[in-house]
Amino acid sequence: MRFYSLLCALLIVGGIVTPALSDESGIDGSFNLAWWSNNFSANALDASFDAGTVGAEAEVWWAQKWGLKGSLFKSDVLESNSREGPDFLSVDLKRRLISPTKNNFLAVGLGWESVDLGKGADTQGARFLLQGSLGLTPVLAIYGHTAWLPVMGESDQLNDPRGFEFEAGIALNPFPFLSLRAGYRQFNLDFKSLEGADEASKSKGVILGAGVEF
Repeated sequence: MRFYSLLCALLIVGGIVTPALSDESGIDGSFNLAWWSNNFSANALDASFDAGTVGAEAEVWWAQKWGLKGSLFKSDVLESNSREGPDFLSVDLKRRLISPTKNNFLAVGLGWESVDLGKGADTQGARFLLQGSLGLTPVLAIYGHTAWLPVMGESDQLNDPRGFEFEAGIALNPFPFLSLRAGYRQFNLDFKSLEGADEASKSKGVILGAGVEF
């Protein structure tokens, strides 16, 4: 609950304070819902499961320079009612290094992510983000981001965990207020078992999203 509260507080405070610090008044924001039809696999389970994942994302950019984004993806493994997750919750503060237009940019970021694989296997840690977008037409763009989590917190079931996230796809804006996207998303978590053996879990698959922009 503390992380959910932190995520909401950062979005609210950022939306109020940061525009006042900007020399420009331009503010761009979006709210998106997504469906991630992913496949979850783990070495320890020696199996893979189809997992339906619902996601929500909120993002704000100030003067096409500074950005703040929060996202939540909650999953239930469809083939097993006895196991919930994996769930992913993250927040990122971002800075555009290059931004000739709204849909053409390269940005870096620093954030925090919490990962819950279910049955007490949970971890969290700082993440480093690289994000970009390349506009093909005024309404169509290729987008992508990758995040590294080199040091994450240990739990009873996860020793020395490390994470990696990747997403890329096509984004379409048929109307100024509407955004659509289709792509591929993957999250890897590497860790050591209680016995010291190398283990890994992976969530990967197609992601579809729709949202509003302002």
